[in-house]
Amino acid sequence: MLAKKIRNSKVRHRMAQFNMTPMIDVVFLLIVFFMLICQFISQDEELVSVPDDCETAVIDKVSKENEIEILVWSERAGDAGSIIYSVDNKDYPVSKYSSREVLTTELACQITELKKAMKEPVVRLRGDGSLSCEDMRPAIEAVGAAGLDTIRFAAFRDKN
Repeated sequence: MLAKKIRNSKVRHRMAQFNMTPMIDVVFLLIVFFMLICQFISQDEELVSVPDDCETAVIDKVSKENEIEILVWSERAGDAGSIIYSVDNKDYPVSKYSSREVLTTELACQITELKKAMKEPVVRLRGDGSLSCEDMRPAIEAVGAAGLDTIRFAAFRDKN
C-alpha cells in the first residue's frame, strides 16, 4: 500500500513538470524581433538635411542635346491643384487633367517624343523645394513609362 502511494506521487510529480525551453526560446525570439523593429522605426523618422548652398553639389556634364529637363513647381504653396509639370517648355497643369493617370500618360508621350531624337537621353527632374515626393510621382512614373531608367534630381528655390 505504501509502495503504491509512493509510485502515484512520483507520477503526479512528473506530470506537474513541463519543459520550459521552447517557451524561453520563443520569448528570446520576440525580444530580438521587437528590438529590430524599434531600430527600423527610429531610422524611418530621421530627417534628411539638404544643404542650402549648391557649391558642393556634383553637376554632371551633359550636353543639352541629350538632356530632357522636367520642371515641377507650384503656383500657390500647399495647393495640390496649382502644381505644374513642364517638359521641354510645355506646361501641363494638374487642374487640366481628370486624373493623375491621364497626366502621367500625357507626360510619358511627350518624353517619348523627345527621347526619339536623342542618342543617350538623360532626364533631369527639377522640383520646387516646397513640393513633396508624392507631388513628383507623376513625373517619375512618366519617365519610367517612357522607357528611361535614370533620373537626376535637382531642387530649386524661389529667388525671393
